[in-house]
Amino acid sequence: MKRIHRRQRRDNSCDTGISFRATVKVSVSRTFYAWVFQFAGGIRIAGPEGVREEYMEMLKDAMK
Repeated sequence: MKRIHRRQRRDNSCDTGISFRATVKVSVSRTFYAWVFQFAGGIRIAGPEGVREEYMEMLKDAMK
């Protein structure tokens, strides 16, 4: 993977041929989850696992 920024790497494995991985500090909230959701699967929460699980529960609840 090519390094783009000290905390980003270019990963050519997605369907479009270009993707990015970024490690960022965020305030985990409903606003954060809404921001992730707006990308319709184009963003994946890699961790921490508790944040991933909470997001998945919110998605499941929305489908009820």
